[in-house]
Amino acid sequence: MAIFVPEVAAPYLMKEIDKRLVLSNAALDISADVPEIEWKGSKITFPVYSRVAVADEVAAKGGVTATEIDGTSATADIKHFAAAVKYHKDSLRQSGGPILQNMAITDLADAIALKLDADLMATAIAGATLKAACAEADVINPAELEAAFALFGDRQNADEFAGIYINSKLFPFILGMEGFSATGLTYTTPGNGIVKGQCVGFYRGVPVMLTDNANRTGSTPECKTLIVKKGALAKARKAEPEFSEEYHATTFYTDVVADVYAAHKVLDDSKIVLLAKTIT
Repeated sequence: MAIFVPEVAAPYLMKEIDKRLVLSNAALDISADVPEIEWKGSKITFPVYSRVAVADEVAAKGGVTATEIDGTSATADIKHFAAAVKYHKDSLRQSGGPILQNMAITDLADAIALKLDADLMATAIAGATLKAACAEADVINPAELEAAFALFGDRQNADEFAGIYINSKLFPFILGMEGFSATGLTYTTPGNGIVKGQCVGFYRGVPVMLTDNANRTGSTPECKTLIVKKGALAKARKAEPEFSEEYHATTFYTDVVADVYAAHKVLDDSKIVLLAKTIT
């Protein structure tokens, strides 16, 4: 009763997963650099580099002191993410294979993408060392956002940033910011407030991304906002998800299962800022 060809369905499913990712699209993908053997263990290694070079003025007949490059590494747990759906023989007869195929791929892609993004969000929040406080749990104002940007010092070039990732509860406050919606300012962007591909617009040239995934959790929920630079986060995934079907003759149901192995890491904590009411 199989309606999928695994060799075809697996890469198609991965493409559908990628379409649905939000924060994960900001992460550096090192999948191609991970040896296959590492996927057999429980952890993989992410390269971490620290900048050490210092420039000095050289006196006449003087020299310069070399500083050793600190090339270290950090490990991250390999996690197994899976989702499953099932269909009855009668559903296949009534609806036809193509409709069930589309429904199954859509459901599986949504479920796995949400889980991948949630894991990276949790990793980013836990790994952030630059933090700015908000006065209220579900409110953000311009002064708080500017205080967060100030933690990057003079490195606030718009093209260095991947995005500002906000919970939808904060969207009305972003819309109300003069620096986001005022038409008379040189640094606002036409069309701000219209959501396209989860991007609600630009603040000082930085994309503002809408996601409710794992950024408002706990017994006393509060919004957690991330300002992320390119190169701050990293991800690794096994090449393609596993994809399988199993028919149960006694119940006339077919299980469709997809799973993927992945790992996430904060590569550079100087490139990510967390805004929240509770700062620890």
